[in-house]
Amino acid sequence: MSWVVQPLVVLVNCVILYSNLTAVPSVTAAFAKSGDAELQRIDVRSMLRAAEDGFPDWVMPCLQNLRRLVVFAGSIAVLALLAAN
Repeated sequence: MSWVVQPLVVLVNCVILYSNLTAVPSVTAAFAKSGDAELQRIDVRSMLRAAEDGFPDWVMPCLQNLRRLVVFAGSIAVLALLAAN
């Protein structure tokens, strides 16, 4: 089961990383498709920056790096241990 689940965990984390990197264009496109003139006037980059600024400076990098470490290193460790057995 771990041979299936661990690669899926890594894949899902890659999707999360991709969505973080493309947040501004994705939200901008969603607002444009909404047809709501008020949403279309929002500066998405500034809005997302303001949301991140609501946290202490250390929180976002710490949480992101911790998630990456747990997911990637943990998955590699599990798969290596499985391969060794």
